[in-house]
Amino acid sequence: MAAAVGAALYCITAYSLLLSARHDPDYDWITIGAGVSNVRQLAFYGLTAACGGLAFAIHLPDTRARAATSAIFAAVAIIGIAMVFWCGSRAGTIGLLLSIVLTVLVTSSGRRVRSIAIASGAVAGGALLSMIWVPPHPHWGIMRIFGRMVDIDQGLEHYSSSRWTIWQDTLSHILDAAVRSWNGNVQSGHWRSGWWHCPTA
Repeated sequence: MAAAVGAALYCITAYSLLLSARHDPDYDWITIGAGVSNVRQLAFYGLTAACGGLAFAIHLPDTRARAATSAIFAAVAIIGIAMVFWCGSRAGTIGLLLSIVLTVLVTSSGRRVRSIAIASGAVAGGALLSMIWVPPHPHWGIMRIFGRMVDIDQGLEHYSSSRWTIWQDTLSHILDAAVRSWNGNVQSGHWRSGWWHCPTA
């Protein structure tokens, strides 16, 4: 609960800081600062707020006393979802959708329609909120996510900006040496080259 609310407050703070820099022609919209070193890292906070907010909004008991609390957590979820869309994160969007599906699936059948309505409303609200202002850079915004979807027919490697190979290699190294350290593999020239020259997702 505290993590979700704290992440939502961070999202509001980061948004305010970046909004104040909107007229700075030299502002770096990729590394941005604001507690992160890459725009996509904003999705970490957004997902925390979105998933935590939705979980509490959906699973709180249906009592009049809890209605206000549920509404607060729905607002937290909307803020988090807006941040995921706003920062243009494809992986964050996929993670968000998977989390929503899982949250709905673990809901009792009698509350499932309600949970779908809350989740759908939060996603719609977050999408609209994310479009109020988008930083003047092509790596930002929900439209950037949709724009990249047209490239998915070219394969996951292209769609993920080479990250699919990185994820596969990482899992492979972990499975090859699940107990002992596999740091030596990470330090190889091939791995380092593949990582550092990967475009922003």
